Amino acid sequence: MFFKKEKNALPESALPPAPLEENSTAPILYKFDQRPIYILGLTGLGYFLAARFLDAGERVILLSPHGAPTENNGIYIKEELSLRRQKYNFEYTSVIPEEAKMLIIATSAYQLKSSLMSLAPGKLKNTPVLNFTYSVDDAYLRGYLNTGIINAYCSSLITADSHQVTILGENPQLEISGNIDGEDLSLINYLFGKTRLDLNINLNEEESFWKHFAPYAIASLFAASCNQNVYNITKNKEKRELLEQLCTELDTLLKAANIPFDREACLQKISDTPNGYSYPLQKDVKNFQIGEFEIMMRLINKLSERQKIKLPSFKLLFQNISKIILA
Repeated sequence: MFFKKEKNALPESALPPAPLEENSTAPILYKFDQRPIYILGLTGLGYFLAARFLDAGERVILLSPHGAPTENNGIYIKEELSLRRQKYNFEYTSVIPEEAKMLIIATSAYQLKSSLMSLAPGKLKNTPVLNFTYSVDDAYLRGYLNTGIINAYCSSLITADSHQVTILGENPQLEISGNIDGEDLSLINYLFGKTRLDLNINLNEEESFWKHFAPYAIASLFAASCNQNVYNITKNKEKRELLEQLCTELDTLLKAANIPFDREACLQKISDTPNGYSYPLQKDVKNFQIGEFEIMMRLINKLSERQKIKLPSFKLLFQNISKIILA
């Protein structure tokens, strides 16, 4: 794992120390700290991170309001790039029984509020909290936990079922954003350094959010509206043009809000969606589940209304999906 410097990243002098090698002498505070890392959310990302931390010798406990899944016979973690496939047996709990070394929130967006019952704010004092789940307003999360929240993002697409989690494409790139406390940053650096995952830091929280949220949201909404995989959509000339228009509208909106955004990178990220991959929203809409759709729509409309900029292509997508749900 190494830290990459973004355009708006920390200056060299403010970057955390280089990752510790396997045979290095880690700070005693970290080396002999037996508190577990808790991961909230039985999702593909949650399982993948749990596996990496287990491989690194950390105690890891997965959190879910209902505890362990009904079928608890282990989960295979498969990484396409390395062809690595390994079975893991995880520890589960429905509530935090002891103080945490670190908390990672990796639940789905629409399950975030209902999952909070698993968290015990009193056991999270002075604990770094990394939130990989996007929400319309995370003020309630900060208020409930009564601690700072570090927003985090994962670049990879991950599929999951009850037996296997598959990481598609290259090794996941992780990013954390914001002005992070020095002690928290040092611990995060140490823990992720052991996993050998790449981690970027970006001081600009809004840029970091939209860089990751925009391609995921546009691809999800478009796939759900057309009821087609994104790979197939990008091969159709008319649909490709509409996809480009969506990226252009969002580019105009974000520039008006003074949020840095790379339209071409967003479009390329969407175009790189693997053949056969279906975004979760596509399945949700067919099953008349509106949670994630409503969150995406509210996040985009919130900024549109604030900037007083209309988004006709997005409006068309929202209307199409609403008709499918209400049919």
